[in-house]
Amino acid sequence: MKKIISLLLAIVMVVACIPLTASAEAVKTNYPTIYFRGNSEKIYDEDGNQVYDLDFDTSLLPDMVKKIVPYLAIGFATDNFDKYYKVFGEEMAKVYDRCMLDENGDPKYGTGIHPSEKTNNYNRSHTNAESGGGYNFDFYLFANDWRLDPFEVVDELDEYINNVLEVTGKDKVNLMCKCLGGDHILTYLAKYGTSKINAVGFGSTVVFGGDICSDPFSGKMIITPESIERFVDDDFVGDLVPEGFEIAMQLIKDSVSLARATGVLGFVSDAFMEKLYKRLYKGLVPELVLATYGTWPGYWTMVAPEDYDDAMNIVFGAEGSEKYEKYKGLIEKLDNYDKQVRQRIPELLKNAEADGVKIAIVSKYGHQMLPYLESAVEQGDVWVTAKHSSLGATVSKIGTTLSDSYITERVNQGLGKYISPDRQVDASTCLFPDNTWFIKNALHNDWTREEDRILVSVFNTDGATVESFERFPQFLVYDRTADTVSPMTAENSNTENYEVDAGHKSKFDTLFVFFKWLRTVLKILIDRISASTAA
Repeated sequence: MKKIISLLLAIVMVVACIPLTASAEAVKTNYPTIYFRGNSEKIYDEDGNQVYDLDFDTSLLPDMVKKIVPYLAIGFATDNFDKYYKVFGEEMAKVYDRCMLDENGDPKYGTGIHPSEKTNNYNRSHTNAESGGGYNFDFYLFANDWRLDPFEVVDELDEYINNVLEVTGKDKVNLMCKCLGGDHILTYLAKYGTSKINAVGFGSTVVFGGDICSDPFSGKMIITPESIERFVDDDFVGDLVPEGFEIAMQLIKDSVSLARATGVLGFVSDAFMEKLYKRLYKGLVPELVLATYGTWPGYWTMVAPEDYDDAMNIVFGAEGSEKYEKYKGLIEKLDNYDKQVRQRIPELLKNAEADGVKIAIVSKYGHQMLPYLESAVEQGDVWVTAKHSSLGATVSKIGTTLSDSYITERVNQGLGKYISPDRQVDASTCLFPDNTWFIKNALHNDWTREEDRILVSVFNTDGATVESFERFPQFLVYDRTADTVSPMTAENSNTENYEVDAGHKSKFDTLFVFFKWLRTVLKILIDRISASTAA
């Protein structure tokens, strides 16, 4: 069972790292729009070899395990895991070496985006793409090496903007971003101000923190029975299952439910895993982070303000320590972003609004975060919690609604219009409550046409708010099968695969469901064996 769960988690992590793209449908904007994706551009070395996205060579795993496991056993026997940490980090670093940055956060092996992407950047920024009364919102795609220090990236961005302004004759541009791109927009505002900006749009961004990095970097990892059960029962996990294996997947789900209901899963996760976690994370997390994504300043921007100090202390140790001194150049870049951007996010955006910059934000929720994250009790889009992507919304815990007393209080304060029809989100606490939209049931990489249209509508409309567009009220629901977004109502908002505000199933109910599916699987196997024998 534990192997099956581990496999599922591994599959999800791989899927989560697939480059994120947006709809190619033309959406016109009044000003040229510089479009940022997240970690979409593939990374190459100076010889033109792709080094990221990684194509993992699974044939290396047996040798890695053979090297690592003995030191883990020695650690348990001696209560000293130092050698295990070191060997684990060395083996992981071999896998990631070609795409890692050096101790100063600079590329090794001449890595970066492909030369053709640099050429495309030049060609796009020197083209007046206005046609049919506007600009396609994603024509001016800005390809960049998202691993690097954002302050280096925005220097290239400013040159790009200047070229676009010159060739189009416009005095301003829009900036639209998805995921990690939001941190570059904030960095641009911090360094270059707002004089060239008409509007900024954030789609499912990690501006306030990307929990998929923030939690592990700061040591906030925990596994609970509820999070595992809920996760394996999610629709998008089922979408990963090959055709013909749906019954087996259902058996896995119900086996997890059985293990949890009978206390087996609770014992493994609550007792053993907690003990192992406390024993290992202080040594293992730094090695794992620095052997994989921890040398990328771009990924450090996803660490939430409240987690940054803990993450720095866990990964690099105290100032003056051996590891701290080794990575001093990288740390300087990370601290600069923290001081100039992370700690100033509300100030930067509020100042931009005061300067006349239009702001639009789209957040997604309705899914659980990955089950090994402390934030798995929160609602989000699997990568980032809705609280973070919305810049401050009050969101009920996964599987619950906001309390009656809380909602009554907000209504009495005249803020009832900001409560979602499903009673799970209060938008009034957002940094921009009148310019933040929510799409329920959409995953992080479900880039919908409507999401783009919301942002573009704000770009093109003076004084736009969540009340400006009948088609796009503040709360919407995504239908993944039809790939459509609809206004949320009390009737269509129940999209969860689990009961909300309800107690857990009894052990009897769980056993009944488990054995029902077990009987189904056995019948299928018997029928296939019989058919094979008859043939």
